[in-house]
Amino acid sequence: MIGAEEERVAGRLRLVGAALLVVMWAVFDPFAGWMAILIAGVAAGWTGYLEWAMRRRAEVPVRLHDVSLVLDGLLATTCYLVFLPDPDAIPPVLFPIVVFRLSVRYGRLGALSGVGVFGLAIVIRAVVKVSRTNGEVRPAVLVVWVLAAAATVALAMEVRRQALRRHAHPAPDPQPSGDDSLAARLVTWHDHAYQDPTLTRREWDVFELLGQGADCQQIARRLFVTVSTVRNHVHNMRVKLGLASREQLIDLAREAHRLRAAEPPASQELDGS
Repeated sequence: MIGAEEERVAGRLRLVGAALLVVMWAVFDPFAGWMAILIAGVAAGWTGYLEWAMRRRAEVPVRLHDVSLVLDGLLATTCYLVFLPDPDAIPPVLFPIVVFRLSVRYGRLGALSGVGVFGLAIVIRAVVKVSRTNGEVRPAVLVVWVLAAAATVALAMEVRRQALRRHAHPAPDPQPSGDDSLAARLVTWHDHAYQDPTLTRREWDVFELLGQGADCQQIARRLFVTVSTVRNHVHNMRVKLGLASREQLIDLAREAHRLRAAEPPASQELDGS
């Protein structure tokens, strides 16, 4: 059930893990440092590809979400096994993304499974460090890992609740079909666009300016924000309204603007009554 917004959060967690791998290579100089760079590069590259795919359309295919789940598991496992014998490395660094994915996809059962696997990995790491490398288990590090696992599960549960809320209240289909007239469906869109509380006030500002024919650069100047911020608002509106392309959003905004312009002012309605 993971969608574009959930995938974006997962991508941020993946990038954090990749950055920590680079820091591990630079600071601790693990014996297989080239593997740290390789794993970080794969993680960053896959995140960039998914971001590109999500910018092209509101949702990415389900198969890509499945590939992400498998890839994150492989990267986390590979990183763990490669750096497990190194006393200075951080083998479980990519496990939080696995905990997040399992928690979002399978709810409480996934969270328990992810935390259980994460905890087992920490225990094995502690045993190996003490028995084979003559190292010592530092309680402060264990506390950090426990807090990281708890924070990851909490984030995943909040993301899951928001996703379930969006699926429980989907936006109406923007494409006319069957006996539905285009005018009737545009009125439905008009009501949805100006009454639906899921869009923020700033998103409504962008929506109205799109309806007036403004492009992203003109909207950015009018609202005193960057062009990338406007594009992010456009993408978020597409996802929330269930649209497949930016062009559909622009067409909807223009039709909504036309319908609003065609409505008689309240004073005229009172005079005619």
